[in-house]
Amino acid sequence: MKLSIIDIPPATQAAHRNPSSNVTVLLADASWFGRMRGAAALRRAGAHVVTATRLAQARHHLELDRVDIALLDLDGHGNGSSDILKLLQSDRPEVYTVALSAAVNDVELEALFAKGFDDFLAKPLDVDRLRVLIDTAIDARRDDVGRRFVSLGSDSDFHSPDLLPQLLAHLRDETDTLYTLLSASTLTRRQLGRRMHRVRSGLLLVGLRALADECLDLERDCELAHVEDTVLHRRGWRIARQMRALSAVQKQSHASSIVESPYAR
Repeated sequence: MKLSIIDIPPATQAAHRNPSSNVTVLLADASWFGRMRGAAALRRAGAHVVTATRLAQARHHLELDRVDIALLDLDGHGNGSSDILKLLQSDRPEVYTVALSAAVNDVELEALFAKGFDDFLAKPLDVDRLRVLIDTAIDARRDDVGRRFVSLGSDSDFHSPDLLPQLLAHLRDETDTLYTLLSASTLTRRQLGRRMHRVRSGLLLVGLRALADECLDLERDCELAHVEDTVLHRRGWRIARQMRALSAVQKQSHASSIVESPYAR
């Protein structure tokens, strides 16, 4: 299978890459011109780029490369963005997934977050906005397993081997409930704030303080009238997806009785 990879020599690529980011971006776009223009903008923003036109190519890169960010073009036909999104959600939930489109209204934007996208960028891609996106993705990176661990019970007598499975099950239930509530068009900002309070308590029990702090910030912002509902819901979706990605990691690490956490400080 011949892959459509738009790349430059490694030495030149390394010279152009921002060492502070050092991220790999998968750009899925059925348009040759879209891939050329998008890849060029991403490299100027300091990213290493691999491209795909369909699901098989995306799977190939996900198997061979450490992909940090996936940009999925929604305007093209035949690139299988929906299938690639499903693949990312099932096999690589830690990848920061971004929807690309020339124009999206508020209702469509909310639907994108409901489908599982972490962020949205309007086309044509702007280098400065891409740099901000890369920094955001680095902050939200969820695949540093093996380097950052939270030991449940290492600093507290409260935790016990019997309690750990209950805490993890509670966290998964809270994640499912949060997804259900966010999917409901009737969710109010007051309800979202209360849910963030509950979720935060569960995250603190398993030592995920950084993510719990995000919940606290959102809970407080739900009380601020000047913060738009769409912004609040968008942040709620991001927290929900981070929790789901975390649950997937926990299943893999449960046998070793630790929770692998990219949110540990």
